[in-house]
Amino acid sequence: MTGRVTDGATLRQTRIMDLVQQIHGLGGMTTAEAQAYMMVKYGLKWETTASYLREMTMSQLIKEVGGKWVVKTLPKEIWG
Repeated sequence: MTGRVTDGATLRQTRIMDLVQQIHGLGGMTTAEAQAYMMVKYGLKWETTASYLREMTMSQLIKEVGGKWVVKTLPKEIWG
């Protein structure tokens, strides 16, 4: 069996960074929009995305404004 093996932390980081970029690119997303995006793109359960959003809020990457999540701080990996 051949294939690319990615450790869980790297896979999680890739997904979180993608979600941050998506939120930033759209100027904000509701929880349901973020959950639908992650379900379609990665097959994630809604609760997994909700957990990502909670952790991103706690780490001050995003904040809720007017019912949408918006990017508060962009990591250097995104800005380049």
